[in-house]
Amino acid sequence: MYRRLFSLTALAALAVLPACSNDTAPDPTAGKSHPAGTFSVSDRISFGAGLIGIAVDANGVGYVTTGLGTLGRFSTQSPYTTLSSIVTGPSPRDIVIDRAGTTAYAATDNGKVYVVDLKTGTMKTTFAVGDTTLYGSATQNKLALAPDGSHLYLAVWGRLWSIPTNGAAPTSIALSANAIGVSPTNGSIYVDNGDLTVWRVEPGTFNTLAKSSNYNGGIVAFAPRGDEVYVNSPSGILNVLDPTTLTERYQLSFPSFVSGVTVSPDGKQLYVALFESKVAIVDRATRTVVSTLTVGGIPLGVAFDAQGTTAFVVNLEGWVDVIR
Repeated sequence: MYRRLFSLTALAALAVLPACSNDTAPDPTAGKSHPAGTFSVSDRISFGAGLIGIAVDANGVGYVTTGLGTLGRFSTQSPYTTLSSIVTGPSPRDIVIDRAGTTAYAATDNGKVYVVDLKTGTMKTTFAVGDTTLYGSATQNKLALAPDGSHLYLAVWGRLWSIPTNGAAPTSIALSANAIGVSPTNGSIYVDNGDLTVWRVEPGTFNTLAKSSNYNGGIVAFAPRGDEVYVNSPSGILNVLDPTTLTERYQLSFPSFVSGVTVSPDGKQLYVALFESKVAIVDRATRTVVSTLTVGGIPLGVAFDAQGTTAFVVNLEGWVDVIR
């Protein structure tokens, strides 16, 4: 099974970026409520092809990238019905949605980013960065969006691209990137580059702000206030890092490879997808696993509805599980 993970070169998972928080912005966890205690898989939404990335907008619609060259859509309200799909390019992998909930960006395996108007369900434009591929496995985050929506960041084989969303020419640096993410607080780019290091990069200049060693994973995720960074390592380790210095605060150990991480919108729980068919829910305050759910298949990214009460787990085998 582990060998299969790294053979999926046309796939990637999504980490959905949380809302921004600083001294002047509102608390991103305000008004969010996620249940505590017992959890269960309450529903399953089936699609006709393998699924990779997932994102949810503020209007009650979820989006998944599919092996059919489309964005599959579903309602985030019971009965969780599937909706009409949106055609993109070949093998869409990672997907992010802007904070206004009006535009989705889907990175495909041909080095292009497709821009979708979510109000009309139509393609607005395409950003191309050359003849490049999204090298890596299904668990790797390859696309991230700046907090102000001004730039996309795309990790392709051997390069990190900064793509202005206003259509201006993209720029890049030579930097191998297994996974990328953007801080919801200060917009710094975090890169897990596959050589046992994690980098914090200034978005305007690409200057290195901090560097940490001994991590070789494919996930970069953040707490809603940006006060913790999560990076996975082999053998079921999730590393929790200081966002400024990248020093390790603590580790969480799981029985199999970590294939996805998302923090609940209220900031209280970690949802950790495990390659061997499970989702672990961790209480951030106590750093303990409070529930482990068997979902089957290969769970990847996790996204939440706008209220933060329901989690949606995308599965490589072709479905989305609903956890409440």
